[in-house]
Amino acid sequence: MRKSLIPAALTLLVGAAASRPAFAFDNETLRAHISFPFHVLDSTLPPGDYVIKSAQGMDPALFEIWSTDGKNGMFFLTESGEPDLTGSESTHLVFDRIGQEVFLREVVIPGETGRRLAVSSAESRAEVAAARAPSATAQPRSAD
Repeated sequence: MRKSLIPAALTLLVGAAASRPAFAFDNETLRAHISFPFHVLDSTLPPGDYVIKSAQGMDPALFEIWSTDGKNGMFFLTESGEPDLTGSESTHLVFDRIGQEVFLREVVIPGETGRRLAVSSAESRAEVAAARAPSATAQPRSAD
């Protein structure tokens, strides 16, 4: 199931990067314009401009994400992910699409190990729903 999500995740990453100056990284702060609703663990955040950063001084696994208008935000825990072997020169976000839902999967910082988010119960429910959904390529039979 996860292997089929890789193309969707890459599509979302490229799509997000293509929309206006989507990402900027300065003083360990990632600024992103996210043009679609998305989940961070079990919370859903609307499209908009966001600031993502480590919650300095508390725990290196603790991050925070806030809309630039201050209306939406939260703290979230991450775990150590895979090292960035792609040679990325910019910090970026990786999303997974499951069915119609989009989930923040990882925060990638060049030269460091990425910070992955755990699979949430919302993501597990989306996977079950996607697995049960009829295939989009299946054609209904006509009743002659």
